[in-house]
Amino acid sequence: MIIRTGIRSIDEFCGGLQSGTLTILTGTVGCAATSFALTIANTIAKSVNVFFLSRIYKHPEGLHDNILFNCTEYFSNNTADEPEKSPMLTEIEKQIAENDIHALFIVQSTQKTSFLSLGEELTTDKMNQSEKLQLIVNTFKRFAREHDIPIFIFWE
Repeated sequence: MIIRTGIRSIDEFCGGLQSGTLTILTGTVGCAATSFALTIANTIAKSVNVFFLSRIYKHPEGLHDNILFNCTEYFSNNTADEPEKSPMLTEIEKQIAENDIHALFIVQSTQKTSFLSLGEELTTDKMNQSEKLQLIVNTFKRFAREHDIPIFIFWE
């Protein structure tokens, strides 16, 4: 399944968002990553349900109702009993199953401990930040394939 972003240059360059793929965009803090992601998510939400993880904790006015929001700041990194089962990934799986989600957006600073803690939740080894980010990328690549949805990560 291919989902058009509504931004012609992106759709022409990569053909839209493809199911089972991970797309990562990076930029500096303040580069409007959240606004850009919301613009794409809002366009996609006109035809399918979208799950949006970011620092936003409530549905902004003017956006399509098919966008479901969850705030990454609320995820605990206390997974000592089951380290391979991250609270963030568990919540994403729940939303996909319960709400027929067809696209996932994550907007997060790579410096935020709530997002980097995902790397710590997925392994017990001591890892540097680069290794944690690579682990997160590999986890979401696998997750996109397993659930056959496009995942779009915006990192600041």
